[in-house]
Amino acid sequence: AEEFEGMCEEFGWDKTAGVSRSQFEPFVDSDEDNTDDELREILLQLQQPTANADSARTSRASTSRKSWVRSSAVALSKADVAKLSRAELMDSMFRILDARKQGALN
Repeated sequence: AEEFEGMCEEFGWDKTAGVSRSQFEPFVDSDEDNTDDELREILLQLQQPTANADSARTSRASTSRKSWVRSSAVALSKADVAKLSRAELMDSMFRILDARKQGALN
């Protein structure tokens, strides 16, 4: 939470409204170290439900992510992810991270 608040302050985001898609893409794209291959790896990891249930918090997050993966019609294979453009990678990442489907990350 503290890290998110710091990022909101640094990048001028409204922490209550969250990070919009139009703010997310330039943020990801601004880090020149984020290669397309790294974004592909991140996307593949985001699609995987976590198996770690060591704490109640982790368990709730894991259940939430599993629900998204189960309900999503867009679980992409590694081969499919390899074909995505940078814009498509960022769009797919945003859709996964926007678990509440509000059009904002918070």
